[in-house]
Amino acid sequence: ALEAANALGCEISQIVKSLVFCTKSRHSILILASGTNRVNEQKVEMIIGEKIGKADANYVREITGFAIGGVPPVGHK
Repeated sequence: ALEAANALGCEISQIVKSLVFCTKSRHSILILASGTNRVNEQKVEMIIGEKIGKADANYVREITGFAIGGVPPVGHK
């Protein structure tokens, strides 16, 4: 997020991070967060009622069509 903010000449809080997680039952979860914020994975698990894990590079590309570090908030496969 910091690199993106620097490249765009904006504040890091103006950057949206698109984070892809995978549930244990292989459902995809996309979380959008401000560049300054961290995702509380335990709260997400409480909300959805299932454990989550960070998706690996192959899974992210398969699900979204984009590589990690370049996943936009919209326009996925």
